[in-house]
Amino acid sequence: MDGVRTKAVIFVVGFFASFGVVLAISVLSPFSAPLPTLQPSEAEIRFQKEAQVLALIQKELRNPDSAQLRDIVFGEKGVVCGQVNAKNSSGGYVGFRHFMVNLETNESHIAPSMSALAEGGPPRANSTQEARRDYEALKAFSEHCLRLVQNF
Repeated sequence: MDGVRTKAVIFVVGFFASFGVVLAISVLSPFSAPLPTLQPSEAEIRFQKEAQVLALIQKELRNPDSAQLRDIVFGEKGVVCGQVNAKNSSGGYVGFRHFMVNLETNESHIAPSMSALAEGGPPRANSTQEARRDYEALKAFSEHCLRLVQNF
C-alpha cells in the first residue's frame, strides 16, 4: 500500500507543481496584458452616422419607414447634407428633397421640393407653422449645405 500511497502523493505534488508553473507563466507572459481596444473602421463610423441621420430624418416624415437617402455628404461640426425621398399619405413617393442634419444638436430640416419652387408651383405649407418650417429648412440648407453639395 505504501507504494500506491507514494505514487498518489507524487502525482498530487506533480499536478500542483505543474499547475503552479502554468499559472506563473500565464501571469508573467505578455499575453496576460489587456488586449487593446479595437477602433471602429471608417466604414463602420460612416454607417453609424448614416443610421443616426436616417433616424433624425424619419422624425420629419409622415411615412418614416419609406425613407430613401442618397448623396449624403458629411461637413464640418456634425453637419450632414443629402437628399431624401419618402411616401406621402397617399402612398406615392414625392421625389427627392434636400435635407440638412446637425448630429451635434440633433437638428434636422427637410427643404420643400426645389423643382416645385423653381416652377412656381404651390408651396407645401398649409399653415403659418408649416411655412415657418419650410423657411427654416431652406435657410439651414442654404447656410450649411450649398457649398458641400456643389463640391459633391
